[in-house]
Amino acid sequence: MNIKEVAQEAGVSVATISRVLNGSEKVNPKTRQKVTKIIKKMNYFPNVNAKVLRENRSKVILICVPDITNIIYSLITKGVLEYLKEKGYNGMIHISYDRYNHRNEDIEEYISLFETKKIDGIIFITSSISEENYKKLNEKYNVMVCSEYFEDSVLETVGVNQRKAMYFLVKYLFEKKNIKKAMYYTWEIPTGTSRERLKGYLDYMEEKGKKDSRQNYKQIDFRELGNFSEELKQDLENDEEIEAVILNSDFYAIYTEKLLKRFKRRIYVASFDGTQLLDMVSDKIVHIKQPFQEMGKISAELLIKKMNGEDYEKKVYLDYELIDKGDCLKKKT
Repeated sequence: MNIKEVAQEAGVSVATISRVLNGSEKVNPKTRQKVTKIIKKMNYFPNVNAKVLRENRSKVILICVPDITNIIYSLITKGVLEYLKEKGYNGMIHISYDRYNHRNEDIEEYISLFETKKIDGIIFITSSISEENYKKLNEKYNVMVCSEYFEDSVLETVGVNQRKAMYFLVKYLFEKKNIKKAMYYTWEIPTGTSRERLKGYLDYMEEKGKKDSRQNYKQIDFRELGNFSEELKQDLENDEEIEAVILNSDFYAIYTEKLLKRFKRRIYVASFDGTQLLDMVSDKIVHIKQPFQEMGKISAELLIKKMNGEDYEKKVYLDYELIDKGDCLKKKT
């Protein structure tokens, strides 16, 4: 069965069938409904390979994530897929290696997918690619990054201004919660995002003349929770002035809150993300809530503009919220 037979059965032109299949708005609603019913009745599927050769596009976007079990990556991916579907594209998920293990073989695989016309573009989520490798791909291919920060002004960034968000969070703890000392635990091998957060942390500490500000954070290998828990216990036992612990994610914040139950003094826990996990488990953790699904949508939107040769913003920073359920505070910025 071919498209001509479908057009004959529907009593319309081949061009009309094609427009309906491609989701074009230049079709009368009644005609679209009639054609769609006939396509389903005849169980017609267009020849995808022929279409790829004709249009020189696969209509497939590769979505690279470091881990599919992480709720953050799932939310971003959902935003990407919803927008792609709306625009007639399909998404294909690829589990890449995280910041601990970027491989050259991955880059070779991406290039092969581009060169064989199996994909039209790639969206890299968080630390699924290094800045160096992103630059290599960006020289020739259509790529976009989401929820990661690259300093190079030529490279794209879609997410939250992590530096300002961390400054805002630390300021809130010191000036609204009236703490005297905080300890920030960040990644041992940093991402662009975590480097920006550390800058925001130090911005506030140094601006306010806090003593030994560079001793009030530690870079930890969080792959072994036992290492972190021992480090945290030692710090809190040896320094009773610590009144707040700041983490990079909800998961580690919840874990920290559990560990703090053994201490008899008030210690605030603060984090980034604001996912459903935090909503379900704790109402005491002060946190920055990020619009992950919206990040995914905008990343997909910018990538399609880039593919079409349209103008687009290179650095897009979205609003975020500081949430403190203990004080019934929800402040958007």
